Amino acid sequence: MATKERSTRVTGACRSRLPELSGETGGFSEDFISNFVRGSVAYLDRIHLMNETPFYSKLLALPDGASYVRYKERRYLLRKEILLNGKVLKLYAKALGSNDIVSGNYYPTLKGGTLKPCEMSERKVIDFVLHAQSEDIPKTTGQ
Repeated sequence: MATKERSTRVTGACRSRLPELSGETGGFSEDFISNFVRGSVAYLDRIHLMNETPFYSKLLALPDGASYVRYKERRYLLRKEILLNGKVLKLYAKALGSNDIVSGNYYPTLKGGTLKPCEMSERKVIDFVLHAQSEDIPKTTGQ
């Protein structure tokens, strides 16, 4: 089986991750560098796809302002704000009758969509957004 001759140049951010050992490839084989670069590109592709996930669609579908939602058989008061002309989506939800909260900021223009949870795991915020169900009940009765 014939092998193809190929040359791989590592520059920029990828090169800075490889220790300088010797020569242009830092002492690493061409296959290692090729796989490293391919892995880095795949990682960056995953980052850039967050705005194309069900999470982002559901986050946008949650009502703006304050509303009630159900999540894991509990009722939450949810506040969603869109700030800086859509550059930040702020989410804060508190379970009624409990201390449980869900809080995070989502930056749709940063790296194709970046979630920054507030003192909790990304998993908790993502699960909440994916599974919270809006209620059609007024927030206050005014009486």
